[in-house]
Amino acid sequence: LDLFSYVGSFGVMLAQYGADHVVCVDSSEPALELCRQAAAMNSVSGRVHQVRSDALEFLKAEVAKKEAGTEDGEVREFDLVIVDPPNLGVDRLSAPKALRHYEKLVLGAVKLCASPGFLFVASCTYSVGERELMGVVSRALSWAGREYRLVSTGGQAADHPGHLMLPESQYLRSLLLHLY
Repeated sequence: LDLFSYVGSFGVMLAQYGADHVVCVDSSEPALELCRQAAAMNSVSGRVHQVRSDALEFLKAEVAKKEAGTEDGEVREFDLVIVDPPNLGVDRLSAPKALRHYEKLVLGAVKLCASPGFLFVASCTYSVGERELMGVVSRALSWAGREYRLVSTGGQAADHPGHLMLPESQYLRSLLLHLY
């Protein structure tokens, strides 16, 4: 499950590496059309499915379906859930609101993550530091009653350098967690 998939970079790559079923969720129809094109160009159209929806609304609906059960007994879970929203705040004043939004997103994502499974959470919100992001994820996992271990943390790659005199240029953070 790729939330905030934009043009499907994660989802298409996962299908190329063998994922049987990938769901890319984004609120932008033009972005999803590019995702469809990318899947077609990479011969994975049959395994990459696009859903136009607000990510939080999608999570609420899917969690409700899972909790209600389905007629065919299908369990709605994903081996990997990616939460990679756009910038959720431009300054420190917006950080508390951004953190609450991350909590809601991660809590919903965790409920759709298989056991065992993986959760990848990324942030490009400068005002949300690694410590705050870890706190948000830890709280959401606790609320959901899920055990986990942190597999890795990440930041900007060499092709996206920051500058020591511009701390706001160092804004990318990510966490990969193994849930069980």
